[in-house]
Amino acid sequence: CVQMSKASGQDLKFLDKCSQFVSDNLYFYRKGSAFSIKHYAGEVTYETEGFCDKNKDTLNVDIIQCMQSSTMPFLVERFPETTGAQNKRPTTSGFKIKTSCGALMTELSRCVPHYIRCIKPNETK
Repeated sequence: CVQMSKASGQDLKFLDKCSQFVSDNLYFYRKGSAFSIKHYAGEVTYETEGFCDKNKDTLNVDIIQCMQSSTMPFLVERFPETTGAQNKRPTTSGFKIKTSCGALMTELSRCVPHYIRCIKPNETK
């Protein structure tokens, strides 16, 4: 997944890779630029346009290391990334909102707002 988010236009490449790896799976169907997965409750179709951008969240280093230490070769192969000395956790949504709000308040503090109040509203508007 890490390589998917490096460049734009990766959605069809993602679909090609899925088709290549799971084409023999009875629950996976490719439908043009979309794919369907047959779940217990029915078939669900996913459009690939913007799929990689929407799903490029980073994983905690703990999760990657846990998957790499699995005894199941399938899981180990899915996480080839080297974590190295990355002990820093990814930024949380709360921290991003707090930072963004702080930047907005700083920007608003630099401005001098001017308000014009109408005593008599314009009713022809």
